[in-house]
Amino acid sequence: MDDEVFELVELSSGTIALKRHGDDSDNAECLIKIEIGPEIDQNLSVERMEFVRIMLEAGFAEAADRHQSCYEEELPLQHSQVLH
Repeated sequence: MDDEVFELVELSSGTIALKRHGDDSDNAECLIKIEIGPEIDQNLSVERMEFVRIMLEAGFAEAADRHQSCYEEELPLQHSQVLH
């Protein structure tokens, strides 16, 4: 999955979906679907697609940080890392 390319697409329903690159039909597997309600949509200061991209990037960054923190907590301290 590391080498795969993903893209955000707007489905005919107005839903924005994260899909694998090249899956163009509405029936293709969506990895994530986001629906923006009318109240939020009217008050966005950026385009809908940009808003979703920013949300996903922030979410993925947070998940990566949490994963890294858990990984670091599980590692035992090496002798050279111990400060006296």
